[in-house]
Amino acid sequence: MHIALQACSARHPSAQAEAPPALKAIDLVLAQGGQVAVIGPSGAGKTTLLHLMACALKPTQGQLLLDGRDPWALRTAELQRLRGQLCLAPQVPPLPPRQRVITA
Repeated sequence: MHIALQACSARHPSAQAEAPPALKAIDLVLAQGGQVAVIGPSGAGKTTLLHLMACALKPTQGQLLLDGRDPWALRTAELQRLRGQLCLAPQVPPLPPRQRVITA
């Protein structure tokens, strides 16, 4: 699947409404069959980015395209089918706040 984020901004689902976005104006293109590692400190927006790409979170600004289509323009049933082709595997149990993976 080809994934493109164009000037995407988003707020983590558990963030308060007045909190600044975890991602701001991100441009990213991932080619079909490609692999990518997402690394960074706690609170950097990694989980928010993954939620965006899995269609679990709608961008507050910008556009997400999966194979050239905007998933948020699809009918509900089509969006649900698309989500069935995607996988978001959260870290369980989550790390304590501000703890690094290497420490855990």
